[in-house]
Amino acid sequence: MDKHIIFFVHGMGRHDKDWYESGLNILRSAYSEYDAFSNRSLLDTIEVVPVVYDDRIETWRQRMSQDFSAFRTAFLAEVDPTEAKADSFKKNLDNLESWIGAGDDPGFAWTHVADVLIYRWMSTLRSTIDTAVATQILATLAKDGGNKWSIVAHSLGTSVVHNVLHMLYTSGTATQQPLKAVETRPQVVMMVANVSRVLQRPGAKVFESNVRPGRASTGALCSTYLNVRHRWDPFAYPQPFAPDLWPTPGTFAHSAYQHLQPAHLHFDTDKLFKVHDLDHYARNPRVHVPLFRALFGSALIPESEFLEAKSSFDSSIVSDNIEATRSKLASLLPAESGNWRTLLTLIQRLRA
Repeated sequence: MDKHIIFFVHGMGRHDKDWYESGLNILRSAYSEYDAFSNRSLLDTIEVVPVVYDDRIETWRQRMSQDFSAFRTAFLAEVDPTEAKADSFKKNLDNLESWIGAGDDPGFAWTHVADVLIYRWMSTLRSTIDTAVATQILATLAKDGGNKWSIVAHSLGTSVVHNVLHMLYTSGTATQQPLKAVETRPQVVMMVANVSRVLQRPGAKVFESNVRPGRASTGALCSTYLNVRHRWDPFAYPQPFAPDLWPTPGTFAHSAYQHLQPAHLHFDTDKLFKVHDLDHYARNPRVHVPLFRALFGSALIPESEFLEAKSSFDSSIVSDNIEATRSKLASLLPAESGNWRTLLTLIQRLRA
């Protein structure tokens, strides 16, 4: 039996080639708990392909940390003048140097802030990242035939995946003509902690591109689009991916687009950033069951078993600090009218 290829695309922060393993282990464990899968392993059914683009960013993170002035000069040279007013943009950029401690040891704030800034605004490097991700996907599809494949993207990776799919099926790459949806396309696109809208660019807006669920004959680039937004994840709030009857009213009726909204908290007040972790999202049946159903068939996990899994999961959450944790996160939730700068502020506040 041909395995279903699943590309895992990481988010902001430092990642190596093994970054996906903890999240995969959670999915493997969850998979074995359902009757239809009890006698087999998830890895008997899928082939996991981790996609890494972190190496393209690391050099610039170091430059940003060690010589902010040089980084600032290079950064501003990349900013599209049609997207940002120079004076206000420079002021916001200069403000960053003070609150993330330029010149200090590169740490959490540097890695996460740098990734958002670099990918969204440095057009040359963004193009390099998109091409690198596209190349990794195309190489796997060429080797394995590309018959059954899906994508699970997290955080900044949701923006990368949107842009890469948009590119692959419109302009293609220097070595690859544009793909055709009727010939190959992902079965499932799962966007976890989706920030693709707040980081979208004018030429590739997320509600207007073909990175949407539907029939291949219409150009839609997946059969099922799973948008996962945790109730207490502050990063999912600025300009949220929360469309109204997108891409068509009928899409909702047939579950081709699903807006998943878990609200569990499996950590204490001193680990608030875990609310954004892929691992934390994946634990909840409200997240992994829709994925398993979309990949392998909705009938394999009947509604009664799904309800039982949710009840069991909810009852397993025992913490004396859960109300305090929820209260702290609630105080961090920004307005949905926020923008990319809101994300940078949230990174600082969540690690304070």
